[in-house]
Order: sequence, then structure tokens, then C-alpha cells
Amino acid sequence: MKLLKTTLITLLLTTGIAHSADTFNDILLPGDDRGNPDLVPVRENPGPNAETIKESIHSKTVELNVTGYKVTRLGYGTPTAKILVPDLAKHTLFNHRNDGEDAPCLAGFGFGVPQTPAPAEITIKISNEYRINREKKICQVFLVEDVDTTMDGQTFFHTKVKDMGFRYIGDCPASE
Repeated sequence: MKLLKTTLITLLLTTGIAHSADTFNDILLPGDDRGNPDLVPVRENPGPNAETIKESIHSKTVELNVTGYKVTRLGYGTPTAKILVPDLAKHTLFNHRNDGEDAPCLAGFGFGVPQTPAPAEITIKISNEYRINREKKICQVFLVEDVDTTMDGQTFFHTKVKDMGFRYIGDCPASE
């Protein structure tokens, strides 16, 4: 095994593919018994029994102008009350504009739509969401951005989620 590894490293160095033998200190070849089997990356859904831990990263409130109100099916399939907030894009990580919409928007699932454009105190929250399955030793991470405000007694919100992939279970909170 050691001879095969040395030959591989020499070949990569002499062909110019690799620039230093230090790169290969941790290389594992088939049959190499080093390594912890619990650290093999798992790429399967943690399942419905996964424990969910949400950890806040950042939160801020900004006053932005709401430039329009409407009831539309865009982005939801059913009639939904929305407020349009063009400057929201300057304060968020994710795109909160639904396809075909005139500006980033927040949805309200009540029946009232504010009648006049006005400034609104909009809260933007960024958090990590960890889905942990201890039995499978799986941890999947999501970055979540929640945006919300209340106008005329009705809550409007929009949430975007990005799958950030998998981590070793020991790298996730409360994994012990």
C-alpha cells in the first residue's frame, strides 16, 4: 500500500499535476484502514423524525417604503394579498421577488390589503436550521431568511431557504 501511494505521489509531482508532496499526507487509498467510519459523509434526508434546531445569526429592522398593494396569484397559485417593497433587495441575502412580480414582496394570508402606500418597519432575520438524526449520524444545514412586517393589523411575510448541504453530526449544535 505504501509503495502504491509513493508511486502515485511521485507520478503526480513529476507530471506537474501536484506541486508538493504535503498535499498527499492524508490521502486514503482503497484498503487503507485509517480514518473514522463515523466521519463518512452521508447524503440522505434526515427523515421526518429529525430533530430541528434553529440558531439565529442576525436580525435587523429597517424602515422601507411600501409602493404597492395587490391581491394576486403570482408565486402562490391562489389569490394572495401582497405588499411590494422595492428597496427590500438592498437589505436581504436572498431574492424575495416572485417570478413576474414588479418588486420584492411580502405576502399576507388575510383578506385585508392596506389602501395607501406607506413606510413600514420590516424585520429581516437570518438563521441556520439544523436537521439532526442522531441514529443515522446525519446533520443537514439550511440557511433561512425570514422577512416580516405588520400593516393595518395584518402580518405580511416572505421566507427563503437555501440548502447548505451536509455536515458531520459532530459539527452541528447539540450533537452530543
